[in-house]
Amino acid sequence: MTIRLRQMTGAFLRNGQDMLLMKRAETMYIAPGLWAGIGGHVDPEEISDPLQCVLREIEEETGITPDLITGLRLQAIVHRQRSQEIRVQYIYFGYTVTRDLGQTTEGALHWIRQSEVLAKAMSAANRFILEKYFQDGPSDDIWVGVLGNNGGEPMIQWSTLEDWE
Repeated sequence: MTIRLRQMTGAFLRNGQDMLLMKRAETMYIAPGLWAGIGGHVDPEEISDPLQCVLREIEEETGITPDLITGLRLQAIVHRQRSQEIRVQYIYFGYTVTRDLGQTTEGALHWIRQSEVLAKAMSAANRFILEKYFQDGPSDDIWVGVLGNNGGEPMIQWSTLEDWE
């Protein structure tokens, strides 16, 4: 059995009491029609720099340039196995000083009140990440989550990434 690796980044940007979400197009391969943050696949030259990837994805999908973003930091790394693929997501949270958004073919961008975010239909991974963030974030810690199966229902186990030396 061959196991493949898919690395991705995602970002959740805030402006005031709102969070930027994308309602993904029905034609998307991953999470069609669901609500998500901004993000995508890590390109080969970004393999050791997920921040470079997430900044590229933000600009490509929203038009928001790095100079309009503050406090962007890695908050969570989530691991999941799907069939014969291991997916690793590097999740960033930050703020933007603009509400002006470009157009993307990947879905429709919306500013959503934070209090309404979890009412949106989204993947289990995004739901777990946002629940953790709303409960414990923002945090100086980096959270590591492993998605699993609990009697047919998705679950996540969280740990804190720590330097033990």
